[in-house]
Amino acid sequence: SVVSSYFYGKVIDRRRGAELFRAGGIVNATLHGLRAFVATPLSVVLVNVLNEIGTSAYQMPYVRGMYDEADNLPGYRAAYISLMMVTFCAGAALFAFAASGLVVWLGPRQGLAASFGLAAACTVIMLWHGFASLRPSE
Repeated sequence: SVVSSYFYGKVIDRRRGAELFRAGGIVNATLHGLRAFVATPLSVVLVNVLNEIGTSAYQMPYVRGMYDEADNLPGYRAAYISLMMVTFCAGAALFAFAASGLVVWLGPRQGLAASFGLAAACTVIMLWHGFASLRPSE
């Protein structure tokens, strides 16, 4: 994870954060979709390792984009970052509520599998974010 984070930092510094963000999001969404079919301990470990790499790949450019956007709002930096964190936490709470509803409605096994599908869909939706620093350079 440390090695991949170092590599990702270099990619972001070369203004390729948008590509890293998109690739990491796609990897993460794919892995969430595959989690429902993971059955052996070895496959669980493999999916978790790949998930950590994919998560870092989209989170690092996302955080960079958030702070770059906050820097473009003189006097409102702390308020912007605070509102982004509140929104993030509200989204996480909404997801947890939806996932628990799926488990109650469908049962533990099918509900958890459906929750992984929901997580994959949420990750794809996240890819539509429009931070200026994550837009491809012309």
